[in-house]
Amino acid sequence: MKHIFIVNPTSGKGDGKRAAAAIQKEIEQNHLDGEIRLTEYAGQAQQLAAEIKPDPETIVYAVGGDGTIWEVLNGLPPGLRMGILPCGTGNDYYRMIDQRKLPFAQMLHETIQGKPVEVDFGQCHHWRFHNCTTLGLDAGQRPGDQIISELSAAAVFRLWTGSRPVCAETGAV
Repeated sequence: MKHIFIVNPTSGKGDGKRAAAAIQKEIEQNHLDGEIRLTEYAGQAQQLAAEIKPDPETIVYAVGGDGTIWEVLNGLPPGLRMGILPCGTGNDYYRMIDQRKLPFAQMLHETIQGKPVEVDFGQCHHWRFHNCTTLGLDAGQRPGDQIISELSAAAVFRLWTGSRPVCAETGAV
């Protein structure tokens, strides 16, 4: 079995970078046929996944947050399996499919040694999506958006309470 890890080293305030080191250790200790591909910019995980040749003996792992999962899912050619190793700040999608909180090294080992589980995803036009809905306050894709992650809980609460009347008027709440 070949294991390809697409890692966002900036995910989770540096957790992705630490995950890459743990993955390298796991590959070496267990003599795995594995490689790590680090992303350097937004959108690259999708490109890296698209470059992988379909092979039933290959598993591609998205190592990062919900954005990294989305990118890998959208780049993945048919015929490849995908694993998820969460290293983001929220890890909403992973928490939906697995509620256990494990140390990363244990989660990595169990994921590699475990049995595949089928999980549905949706598709709209040419975009695939996993089950994740947000208000957009958790994703920083443009310069300056990282300010959101530095807001205090009180500021986020004020943002939310300020948006409730708009949502209520449209019937969305």
